Amino acid sequence: MTDARIRVAHCLEQVRSGGVERRRLSLARRLDPNRFEQLLLCTEASTELRSQFEQAGCQVVELGPMKRGVDWRHLRRAAQALREFRPDIVHGAVFEGVIVAAIAGRLARAPVIVAEETIVPVGRRWTGHLYFRFLMGLADHVVAISQGVSNYLTKIRVPRSKIQLIYNGVAEPPPASSEELYAVRASLGLAAGAPVVGTVARLGASRGQNPDAHKRISDAISAMRYVIEAHPNARLVIVGDGPARQFLEQRAAAEGLQAAIIFAGFQPRVRPFHEIFDVIVHPSETEGLPLALVEAMLAARPIVATDVPGTNEVVADEETGFLVPVGEPAQLAGRAIQLLGDSALRRTMGEAGLRRARSLFSEDRYVREIAAMYEELVGSRAGRSNA
Repeated sequence: MTDARIRVAHCLEQVRSGGVERRRLSLARRLDPNRFEQLLLCTEASTELRSQFEQAGCQVVELGPMKRGVDWRHLRRAAQALREFRPDIVHGAVFEGVIVAAIAGRLARAPVIVAEETIVPVGRRWTGHLYFRFLMGLADHVVAISQGVSNYLTKIRVPRSKIQLIYNGVAEPPPASSEELYAVRASLGLAAGAPVVGTVARLGASRGQNPDAHKRISDAISAMRYVIEAHPNARLVIVGDGPARQFLEQRAAAEGLQAAIIFAGFQPRVRPFHEIFDVIVHPSETEGLPLALVEAMLAARPIVATDVPGTNEVVADEETGFLVPVGEPAQLAGRAIQLLGDSALRRTMGEAGLRRARSLFSEDRYVREIAAMYEELVGSRAGRSNA
């Protein structure tokens, strides 16, 4: 190891189980330690993920809670941590992480600041768009994780010259064993041969009145009214947990669908669940790049999802699955019913999805592109300094 390594400080808010955290863990594990040294700044981290980052050689600094807007006390703590680390690059993702990277990074005089947008926001107020554009102005470089995100950034007048499209990537998990599959079906109480519709999502509450406004799992619940008319013994398995779970359980009860819907909770290993699903549904209202769908495709499963930016870059309509309008449970159900009734179509779409996921959304490709970006940014900065 030498001091010639590029030092990268990642800035996030909470580090739990989401896609953004897992991509940073991929970087912690896969970036060459002879070329890169990494630090993670966050408000808090789960014990398990903190341990995984540290085992990968990435120090984790928890800064404590962050108030909405501009929390100067929090930002000063972040700036002090950055001064001690002396990063070449500060890379922030998600709104709160971008705030820390952009403002604390400037306070700490970091040479290069990278801001990453991970979603196409729906319902963000104009003041939020304006604030985010201000933060993008403080950044030297901006990463968009999908073309939909890039279009949003351009819409709020982030210069195109700053934006780089880098699709997220997913490590392909090992297939489930027959023992795992048996154990999962038994734990869910699934009858032999029962059709299974599945969805995987963090059941997070929005800050508005509807706690399910982002992922709209309630639409998948409503769709089951139609699915069980065609397949009476079909079941919907919801993998994931979060503050919206109680709302969704009440929704299932209100529609009289308790027997048809199974809440499996958070699962550290999702692959066995994907493999027992016949069809994956994903009815979200907004996305950046839904990694849950990439993981489903790596398990060769067909998908029915909403036609929103990000999702429509993962799912090739009528090739790897079907895209339907947001907020239309009947159409979601119709496509799921079509797939449940056609095993050949399920197999064809699943195999096409596997090829697409391996081609466009691999972890290897993602890590290579991020490493190349870091090296180019540091090299360009050094070139300007020596000019």
